[in-house]
Amino acid sequence: MCLSTVFQYQDDPANVEEVCSNISSFEVTGDSITFVDLLGEEYVVEGSITSVDFVKSRIYVAA
Repeated sequence: MCLSTVFQYQDDPANVEEVCSNISSFEVTGDSITFVDLLGEEYVVEGSITSVDFVKSRIYVAA
């Protein structure tokens, strides 16, 4: 099973903050993204996905 961690940044991609982890799925709706973790907990993040690293299991979101 492949679970990911979500990181968000404002202006500088080098300055990221962990938002949530153990993410199993996500859905993009307009300017927000709903991430769902392994236990079914939902996290809504404003912004857009800028990159996904499948090897490190990381999703990056720009606010």
